[in-house]
Amino acid sequence: MWVGGAALVLVFAAAYYFLMPVAEVAAVRRGTAISAVYGTVRIEPAFVVRVRAQNDGFIQLAEPFSAGRGAIGKNVEKNQLLATIADEETARQLKQARTDLQAAVDRAALPLPSAELLKAAEDNLQRLEKVVGSGNVPAVEYQKAKSEANRLRGAVETERIERDRNLNSLEETTKKLEAQMKSAEVRSPIDGLLTNVQTIDGELVSDGNELFTVSSRKNYVR
Repeated sequence: MWVGGAALVLVFAAAYYFLMPVAEVAAVRRGTAISAVYGTVRIEPAFVVRVRAQNDGFIQLAEPFSAGRGAIGKNVEKNQLLATIADEETARQLKQARTDLQAAVDRAALPLPSAELLKAAEDNLQRLEKVVGSGNVPAVEYQKAKSEANRLRGAVETERIERDRNLNSLEETTKKLEAQMKSAEVRSPIDGLLTNVQTIDGELVSDGNELFTVSSRKNYVR
């Protein structure tokens, strides 16, 4: 019985194998399509960056993008200027800070106020030192001249410290204001395409407002 069953299985397996449809292989040739599969796809950029304002003010679009939404689709490069946001108050402060700094630099090139007095006092002290031993100059006069020279040395050092401190303060203020003005420049963060413009030339914008969208040139199908 078992032998008969096994033989029957083998017969069915052989019949299935020989009755299977034979695959046909043919070379692919260009021609008219006889069927198609329809669908809807979205081609989207692989990377999108939304560029926002970093301060308040009136925006001025850079020349290549002055058309506003008409500039959508243009190529942009990393760090390319897209717009500037006018901050008149910071600009005024920066102008004044630069004027004050230049004036301080010019003053620093001049002798310190007490420098000439110190030179005269030291010359007088040296003269007295040469004759004080002879008794022709009272010792009290020599000590007075010595004290005056020491006082003026201290005054000159104080003036030098104050001058340097003032210069450093003005330089720091100027750099800080320059950094604030730098943040008013709106630049592209990546190489790519300008795919959206959400502002117009001369518009008042606020810190955090979305201004542009820059997308990578690499796309994917969705």
